[in-house]
Amino acid sequence: MTNLLTLTHVARQFGKEDNRFTALHDIDLEVNDGDTLAIVGPSGSGKSTLLSILGLLDRSYTGTYALKSTDVAALDSKQLAQLRNREIGWVFQNFNLINHLSVLHNVVLPMRYNSTIAKDTYQQRAMAVLEQVGLVDKAQAKPTELSGGQQQRVAIARALVNAPSLVLADEPTGNLDSATGAKITELLMSLAATGTTVILVTHDPVVAAACGKVLQLKDGSIVA
Repeated sequence: MTNLLTLTHVARQFGKEDNRFTALHDIDLEVNDGDTLAIVGPSGSGKSTLLSILGLLDRSYTGTYALKSTDVAALDSKQLAQLRNREIGWVFQNFNLINHLSVLHNVVLPMRYNSTIAKDTYQQRAMAVLEQVGLVDKAQAKPTELSGGQQQRVAIARALVNAPSLVLADEPTGNLDSATGAKITELLMSLAATGTTVILVTHDPVVAAACGKVLQLKDGSIVA
């Protein structure tokens, strides 16, 4: 397998001087193309902080983070935004869909910020990923007309439309019943077959068990 990302001695602190709090301690991590990785641990263990760093949303860390052999710290804000848009797809617990837009236009949205994708291919690409998640028939619906599981599938389609190398999911089944959550987990795990890497934060041991690897955090450190 080809290495996708590497973290070396990554630490993250919040606050100043006497109020300083260390959220992550000396994290070393390597993830390859096609890996499925669950990040688990109690509340306050650093899971969301680590996911934010992996997703290029937080740059205030020490240590090094290389994504596709690119040292993230060497990029300016514009380059970082381009890398995030082209290589990373996000799936959130609360879906984060835009309710006044149709399903189709929610999925199209990330492509509008990707200059490598021709405008005349937007609809074709969007419909292709909607077919992948089984929602072609809902393309013209509004998110508020869908069930929670359907909204999460739209969010996954939106995450996939730019063909990212890495999909990050933050508690992707947290707002779903167990049966629907199992279907969403199966869909996310199936992405690995295409070479897409999936890293998710979860409190659900069933979801974690579906992943090929599990990273356990406690008090900001890797314990297993």
